[in-house]
Amino acid sequence: MTDQSITSLIEKLEAGKLSNEIDIAIELATFVPDEVCKSVRVNNAGTKVIYSYRDGTEQTCWARDWSLYPKDTIAILRAQSEARATGEDSPANSQNQEHRP
Repeated sequence: MTDQSITSLIEKLEAGKLSNEIDIAIELATFVPDEVCKSVRVNNAGTKVIYSYRDGTEQTCWARDWSLYPKDTIAILRAQSEARATGEDSPANSQNQEHRP
């Protein structure tokens, strides 16, 4: 995800917008692959996310309610953007680990 896309998500959160579409976009933006989970994508209906695991299995889940907690989410998105710019490990990685089923 580009910094412009992250900036757009932050602007939507700052404007008070709440939606599953935003939550899914944030879920995708904050995802960092690890030794267990290799990728995440949106389902065909655009309503949920599908985690793909390294063992070949997949699991479909609702995205976390990121937009219900805009201050925390904005902080995570900004930290993620900064980490990507500097090549550091993403602070969102631990957030996703907690969320994965």
